[in-house]
Amino acid sequence: MLLHRLVLRNFKRYREEEIGFRDGITGIVGNNGAGKSSITDAVLFALYGVQGGVDAEYVVSSFAGPKDRCEVRLEFAAGGEEYVVQRTFRKTAGSTQHKASLFMLGGEKQLAEGVSAVAAEVQRVLGMGPADFRSTVFAAQKDLLALLDERPAARKEWFMKMLGIDYLKEEGQAVLKAELDSVEAEIVKAGGALSVIDEESVQEGLEACRAAVAGAGEQVKACHEALSALRAEAKEAGAEVETLEAAEREAIRLAETEGAGRSEIDRLRSKSAALEREVEAVSKNLGDYEALAAAETEYEAIVSTYEEWRGRKHDHDLLVERQNALQAEKVREVERLDALSAALGRLDADAARCRELEPSVTRREEVRGELETLKADEERHRRLCEALRLAEQHFSGVERRAAGLGREVSTLRQKDTERAALEPEVARYDERRRLKEVLDAAAVHHREASRLREEARSVRAEHATLEDLIRNLRRDAAALGDPAMALEEAEQRRATLASALATARAGREAAADRDASARAHLQEIEALGPESCCPTCHQPLRTHYPDLVAGLEEEAAAAEQEVVALDVEIAGTERERVAVEEEIADIAGRCRTLQGLQVEIAAREEALAERARRCDLLMARCEAEDQAVAALGIGAYDPERHEEVVRDLASLSELRARYDRLSGEAAALPGKFEALDALDAEGSTALLAVEVARADCAAHPYDPTRKAGLEEEAGRLEALWQEYVAARARGEGRQKVEEEYAAVKTGLDRLDGALAGCTAEMKVLDFDPETYARLGEERRAAEERHRSYLSLAREAARLPDLKNRLSTLASETGAAETHLAGVLAAQETLGFDPDRLAGVRARARTIAEAAQAQREEVSRLQAEVRHLKEREEELKTKVQQARAIRAAITGFEEEQENLKLTRTLLSEYTTYLLGVVRGHLEGVVGEVLGEITDGRYDTVTFDDDFTLMVNDMGADYPAARFSGGEQDDIAIALRIALSRYLAAMRGMGDPAVLIFDEIFGSQDEERRTNLVRALRTQEAHFPQIFLISHIAEVHEEFETTLRVEPGPGPESHIEEASR
Repeated sequence: MLLHRLVLRNFKRYREEEIGFRDGITGIVGNNGAGKSSITDAVLFALYGVQGGVDAEYVVSSFAGPKDRCEVRLEFAAGGEEYVVQRTFRKTAGSTQHKASLFMLGGEKQLAEGVSAVAAEVQRVLGMGPADFRSTVFAAQKDLLALLDERPAARKEWFMKMLGIDYLKEEGQAVLKAELDSVEAEIVKAGGALSVIDEESVQEGLEACRAAVAGAGEQVKACHEALSALRAEAKEAGAEVETLEAAEREAIRLAETEGAGRSEIDRLRSKSAALEREVEAVSKNLGDYEALAAAETEYEAIVSTYEEWRGRKHDHDLLVERQNALQAEKVREVERLDALSAALGRLDADAARCRELEPSVTRREEVRGELETLKADEERHRRLCEALRLAEQHFSGVERRAAGLGREVSTLRQKDTERAALEPEVARYDERRRLKEVLDAAAVHHREASRLREEARSVRAEHATLEDLIRNLRRDAAALGDPAMALEEAEQRRATLASALATARAGREAAADRDASARAHLQEIEALGPESCCPTCHQPLRTHYPDLVAGLEEEAAAAEQEVVALDVEIAGTERERVAVEEEIADIAGRCRTLQGLQVEIAAREEALAERARRCDLLMARCEAEDQAVAALGIGAYDPERHEEVVRDLASLSELRARYDRLSGEAAALPGKFEALDALDAEGSTALLAVEVARADCAAHPYDPTRKAGLEEEAGRLEALWQEYVAARARGEGRQKVEEEYAAVKTGLDRLDGALAGCTAEMKVLDFDPETYARLGEERRAAEERHRSYLSLAREAARLPDLKNRLSTLASETGAAETHLAGVLAAQETLGFDPDRLAGVRARARTIAEAAQAQREEVSRLQAEVRHLKEREEELKTKVQQARAIRAAITGFEEEQENLKLTRTLLSEYTTYLLGVVRGHLEGVVGEVLGEITDGRYDTVTFDDDFTLMVNDMGADYPAARFSGGEQDDIAIALRIALSRYLAAMRGMGDPAVLIFDEIFGSQDEERRTNLVRALRTQEAHFPQIFLISHIAEVHEEFETTLRVEPGPGPESHIEEASR
């Protein structure tokens, strides 16, 4: 991947910027907060959007308007192809607008459109996502520090994170631990649930339920046989009731028909009387009708005369309207003629003014020609002066550089003398460093052994505490006993009470229905009285009334007593059921408490075993640390001796660092002498260029005062020329105004002729408004008479129809009287007896009540069977639950063993994987370090803590043993090798781009120069290397420098400077 061009608009601190990326090392310098790292953010945002790690809240510049968008365009190459990715982004309080597109071949072929599609296609093209980009292409200062961190744990943690092994280990172990905890909890939970179920008692209860169901079934069968006999009796009584009820309905129908016939006869007689009155009224109006018929002959003549005069009025109104319109048009044309006459006068004045201004226009053209000549002379003079200024500036710069280089040479000579004096002391450094390494290792083992002993004491104390806690929990569990049997007995009592309660409530409901039915019948009989007819048989009550009332009162009292007795029974049963429910709740609480204690005991026992294993492991590790100290060959560890060696080595390290720095600086002396000679030659050439530029300026003089006078004169003439042009432009329209003036005069003559014609037509029409009003009054009177005539004509035509309708009504009345006589005869023939119907209905009710009693018994027995079957299903479910729990516990135990084995294998695999990666990485680091050091150091190894050991003269040494410059080489080599290794591991090839953010830190000039030199050796693998730094002095080390300058205001700008 290679970056070509980046275009920014309203992105963070940049309003409008365009950056061209070149090959080689490019420095991005500027003050802290100027926006250097925002360039890297822009590249990430262009490639991956907000998924690249850029905060969406701060993508759009703070100075952008509310409707402005952020736009980022990146041109890059990958795999030999050119690509362009472009994004626009706008975020408001209520929405986010994000668009993206990816093109190929310079924008000619679109590959993807949309945020998700572009992100997926970019990842396919580059072979890496945003996280891979940051780990392979981008490196911050803290990364280089972590590479050589003196703390083994921190260094190993960084490497495992970059290589992705920490995620595999930590996340895998966390997932497995969570699953193992869940399985162990399920095992304990299932064991507690199984301890609550007593399978033997459940099986006995199941057999008892099945026997009770069989007995209730026999009773239901007997009740169904009794119901069959009662249904036959009810069917016979029902047939007789239906016959008598049919006769009753026929008697009621004949009575209703009799009433309807009498009502119809009365209606027909009333309608006949109304028609007779209407015939009499129509006969009275026949006299007025004959008089209006005689006057109807004059109606057509009056209407015809009025219509003729209405046409005259219409023509007269049109002529008046046309005359008014012509008068208005004539007034407008006269005003227009006056305006055109005034315009012609103004055009005559413009023509005279143009003749006066013609000399000034000629002089204007002459002045403009002279000014063009003077401008060319001015431009040539300016170029010559600028060349003189640049020549003098170059000469001054050469003088300053020569003076500075002379001072630098003097300083380097002094440093070389100081370097030679330090050589004897520096020779002692290696011996003291090796002794310190041995003491450092002994100190680490000594501290670890002390820590392990302290941790072992703490674990023993926890072990004792857990043992006491488990004894207390077992004592509490024993005190609760076995509540499962008590719970089973209480549930059986609850089932028995529920069955009895359902039977009592069904009986009470039936007794209450009988009571209500008897009392309703009694109220109906009492309301009718002893002299009335029975509501069912329609026979007089008389002597039957007292017996009927007494029987109903006795039936109601018996039913009411039964309801009261059943209420007392239901209340007692309900109280007993509530007591049993409270007992069940108390026993269930004890069961839950016992289950919780069992779960906690199992968990504590597991923790107790884990503490014992932990204690044994700690003691073994402590013994291993003591043996490691003895293996170092220094006897017992002495902290005071260690501190003395550290102080001595620190002093020698400072001397060695000073010696290495002076050696590096003194090595530059030959090059400085050559540069000084080159500056002398460059100064002579620059001085000659100054003399030539001064001669050219003297040979081509320039007078600015003459140009100023001509510009002043041109300004005065410009106003006169503008006036001349305007007057000529107005004069060009004179012919059009004259033509319009003639056309208006012709139009006025035409309007005068039209007005005269209107006046003549009005005289010929001779319209009189008074005559037209009189004819209108005559027309309205004739219309009134005509409407009255038409109305009376319709009334006279109705008289024959009214007489016919009166005759028809008389016939209908006779037919209705005949039908009424037939209905009265049918009533006498039917002979219906209401007493017989009442007796049959009483017998049918007795049979129905007996059947209802049998059905209630069947319902009670069926409810009892349902309850027993529900109890049977509950017991079956408990048996199945016990079997399922045993199977689940077996499965959980197998899964527990598998998870423990998986955790062990995962730990072993991450250790193996780390060793494999370490071996591959050693080869890549050695290759890169050999390129940087010209083959001096080309073999490296890593220990278990990823401490880098560099082979020097056949022996391996840590990075701390080498000079500061060599440590920088090692760090750079390690970071570059890591990028190359990660890219190869992910199948991406070399990234071709490296970005280092603030890797110089607080290093001095020598260390910075050494880092840049090391990076130059990698340009074959990374054609583009970007270094971000706030140190402005390093820009001379780069082929290209991008300088980020803040201001004005909150925005920043980028300036490019090539070396």
